[in-house]
Amino acid sequence: MCEYCLSHGLQCLRGPPEGGYYANRQARLHESIATQQALSLQAKTLPNQGHEDLPPAALRRALVELYFDYIHDQFHSMYHKASFMDDVTNDRVPHIVLYAIFALAARFSTDEFFDGTDPRERGEVYRTSSEKLFSIRELTPVTVQVCVLLGAYAAASGETDVENLYYSMGGRLALALDLPNRPVTSLVEREVNIRTWWTLCMVDVWS
Repeated sequence: MCEYCLSHGLQCLRGPPEGGYYANRQARLHESIATQQALSLQAKTLPNQGHEDLPPAALRRALVELYFDYIHDQFHSMYHKASFMDDVTNDRVPHIVLYAIFALAARFSTDEFFDGTDPRERGEVYRTSSEKLFSIRELTPVTVQVCVLLGAYAAASGETDVENLYYSMGGRLALALDLPNRPVTSLVEREVNIRTWWTLCMVDVWS
């Protein structure tokens, strides 16, 4: 309480100054909340919102190909494409990873599966599905990868606070796992761990 208020028996309520960083950040938060509410309301009527399940096998491969064409080596560089595509074909990729990749790639698809859905909104259902499977208690390289993928999705959606939270969690998890030195069962696994580690190092500099 300031001296003026003490001397005049007034209650002094001090807050951040008007304008500047705090006001702009608060405005962004309100705008983000309003946008999410609008998307949630619209999602109830979108024709493709029944696509919470994995899409058909052929479309899965097509979406992963789009991910490698438009996202991988742009936002981040984690995977070895040939082995990853083989894992997709043989259903060895964790669904939490696939959903996050579909969330990033769906906007680029021209498949009739997405007819009637705005490209900017196609990824939301897959983002939600991936986040439902996400657990900070799953201390594994897969969880680190998902932090990178969902962080990239948030970045593409303009949600910078969410982006930074995912990247921060990914970095902490990678440190806890000692990711670049973690014991592995194959050279590809080692390479993916190292690539993920350096992706997080780059993101840390950018953010």
